[in-house]
Amino acid sequence: MFNYTYKITSTSGKYYVGRHSTNNINDGYIGSGKWVRNIKDKSKLSKKILEYFDNFEELKKAEEKLILENINKEGCMNFLKSSDGFDSESAKLLSYKLMENGTHNFQKIENKEKIIKINSDRLLKNHPYSNPIIKKKASYRLKEQLKNGTHNFQKIEVIEKLSENHICPYCKKEGKGPVMFKHHFNNCKENKICI
Repeated sequence: MFNYTYKITSTSGKYYVGRHSTNNINDGYIGSGKWVRNIKDKSKLSKKILEYFDNFEELKKAEEKLILENINKEGCMNFLKSSDGFDSESAKLLSYKLMENGTHNFQKIENKEKIIKINSDRLLKNHPYSNPIIKKKASYRLKEQLKNGTHNFQKIEVIEKLSENHICPYCKKEGKGPVMFKHHFNNCKENKICI
């Protein structure tokens, strides 16, 4: 286990100090402070490992000392004067224990309902069918197509095409079904041809 203190510095000169424990020194960790998380372009940040420690207790004390030395300095973006949180392994074990007991935040019914409502509201707000006029026209058109047998999924050639395996010429992914056609071929991210 690697235990170390670090300093994350932005191109603006602002910085954040903290600690990290990991089994993989190249895990790409770049800090978990609020300021660091809110920076969208992480390429503006650089990380410097300050010191390694033999155990978590020494690491936690060193972080507290480091924060107290920097908290009032100009450019320091640490908000708390104390060292909070767990080491990675303890956090994982606690999370698993909470899930086994059924007491993890994501398992609570009120939180599930809240997440579902937020996602539903977001979808309804941004979906074109949230406009009642468009919804009515689309719904009428769909009913008519299904009634007349002209809907794409009622056409034999479309059903046969969707049930076969196809290989995208751009990314070489193999698959079948409507999702394959939605995300590949002309719509593939690897398709660099400008039309």
